Amino acid sequence: MPDIDFTTTLSIHAPVHVVFEYCRDPRSIFAGDPTYKVNDATVTPEGVGTRGHLVARMLGLSEDVAIEYVEVVPDKRIVYEARPTVTIAGRKLGAEVFTWAWAFLPAAGGTELTLRVANRGGARWERALDALGTERVVTKQVRARLARIAAAVEGQAAQTAEQNPRLVAASVAGSRDPGGRRY
Repeated sequence: MPDIDFTTTLSIHAPVHVVFEYCRDPRSIFAGDPTYKVNDATVTPEGVGTRGHLVARMLGLSEDVAIEYVEVVPDKRIVYEARPTVTIAGRKLGAEVFTWAWAFLPAAGGTELTLRVANRGGARWERALDALGTERVVTKQVRARLARIAAAVEGQAAQTAEQNPRLVAASVAGSRDPGGRRY
């Protein structure tokens, strides 16, 4: 039975804290997404319990996705679960939970953002879609989403650097590389 399970990594030229804070809000993660739109979102101060409701319309079907942040470790990790409901010809079909695990690591010049998306053992109709290449489509969407996140965060970092160069220098100076050494 096909499952979706893939990992992708992207280097972002911005401090870990800036990238992490951007990703704490589902509206930011899906900003500019051509397929998924955030209808509403509630961001909690601690991160866990943050929720979002996404909608998508494609190929004669609609998809409603409820997401909830289930693990948040500041400046290190965000895990959220996505529970999609697909409507095909007026019939609602629930799907298995997708787990999205985001890891934020300091890297030379910024952040290494790694995202793992996994879904195990979906319903029969869902497995049939997976066999037709769902993972390939989702992987492409995720890579494009990460590129939009990088562009937005790098744009914010560049703007901050122009406005306050000392703030950016202090943020990078306080960062550590994956081996725990300070930059």
